[in-house]
Amino acid sequence: MTPRQLFTAFAIALVVLLVNAGVSLRAIGRLQALQERVEHTLRVKGELQKLLVNVFAAESAQRGYLLSERPAFLAPYVATGARAQTSADSLARLVSDNAEQAVDAVLLERYATDKLAFLARLVETQGSAGVDEAVALFATERGKMLMDSTAAIAARMQAREQVLLAERQRLAAEAQRDLSATFAISTSLALALIGGLYLFVRKDLRRRESEARFIRDYNEQLERRVGERTAALANANAAMLATNEELGRSNRELQDFAFVASHDLQEPLRKIRTFADLLREDYGDVLPDDAKHSLVRMQDAATRMSRLISDLLAFSRLSTRATPLAPVALDDIARDAVAELETAIEESGATVEVGPLPTIDGDAGQLRQLFQNLIGNAIKFRREGEAPRVIVRAAGADGAGREVIEVADNGIGFDEKYLDRIFTPFQRLHTRGDYPGTGIGLAIVRKVVERHHGTVTARSRVGAGTTFVVALAATASVPLGDALALGPVAEAASAADA
Repeated sequence: MTPRQLFTAFAIALVVLLVNAGVSLRAIGRLQALQERVEHTLRVKGELQKLLVNVFAAESAQRGYLLSERPAFLAPYVATGARAQTSADSLARLVSDNAEQAVDAVLLERYATDKLAFLARLVETQGSAGVDEAVALFATERGKMLMDSTAAIAARMQAREQVLLAERQRLAAEAQRDLSATFAISTSLALALIGGLYLFVRKDLRRRESEARFIRDYNEQLERRVGERTAALANANAAMLATNEELGRSNRELQDFAFVASHDLQEPLRKIRTFADLLREDYGDVLPDDAKHSLVRMQDAATRMSRLISDLLAFSRLSTRATPLAPVALDDIARDAVAELETAIEESGATVEVGPLPTIDGDAGQLRQLFQNLIGNAIKFRREGEAPRVIVRAAGADGAGREVIEVADNGIGFDEKYLDRIFTPFQRLHTRGDYPGTGIGLAIVRKVVERHHGTVTARSRVGAGTTFVVALAATASVPLGDALALGPVAEAASAADA
């Protein structure tokens, strides 16, 4: 039996016990009331008996005096007469709750009083007129009639009380049996509860002993495993330290490689562009149109290559030249980014509004690059014939304790089905002829957001503008310094990158 089942059983048994207790109390009260009614009936019968006895005694004393003319017989006569009156008064009070008995009690008292008064007349007549006169009065049989009436009424009242007594005794016996049955049921339930509790406690103790043995065995196994894993962890830590040292050397080598690669790649491109310029200046007049066109295409390709190398170098520096996070005011950072884009803003006739933004723990240089790329995107991907309008605003904090920043524009927008590929490097939604760029800008945005434990997404429709939604952690809860340990991967974002 489960603890829940046992609790249910105990609750049911307790309810039954309480009901039984209520029934018992009710039976006890009923039994007490019936016993009181039985006693009441017995008292009525007793008072009736005493009344008749006293009347008979008074009559016997009066007859003794009538026959013997001895005054000694008058003392019991007087005493019994007073007692008869007392019994009549008591009887009237006892039967006041029974209409029939109350009526008969009044008649009985009247006949008894008349009988006693008749006896008193006999005594007075014998004392004043003599025995003969008293005998003559006695012979009228009025005394017998009064005595018979008194006895008849008393017998009738006795019969009623006897019926009441039998009925009340029967009900009292039933109440006694109910009380005995209730007591037996209560006792049985109590014994059952005690037995059930004993069995449950014994079973629970055995279960606890078994669990205690299991816990002891498990703790021993756990201690053994902890020891083994502690040793393994120490070995892993030693290996990790060696790996970290190796990673440190590798990162330094990557930094050196990025610098050398950018320098070594940029230098041939500069020479290509220089020699192309010299060819156009010195031989532009004599070169055929096809050769001139090829020179222009060569210069454009060199320019794109140079821009691509610069963007890749900037992308790599997010990892190799990250600075520790510190409190920065985002509205100041956004205004610095706007100042960097001043030329593009003037040429396009754009308006950029920067609202109040929060202060967070971040890398000022990377955040400036984030705003510069997002605002630059909004200016570049503008609708033809309409000046760009960019709004940078705070949208409050999200449920994860991050500050949400929105960058909204009125540009060309894009189809949101491309959200899953926008931030991948070199991914473009437009040709270079339509919108120049290397496809690295939004990849940089994603990497900056990830380093700040944030997310980025966008809302857009083709021809209806784009709103970038960037969520950045308000505080640096863990040490950050390397893009290899970034936070959650950013969500897909906006339209074509810078």
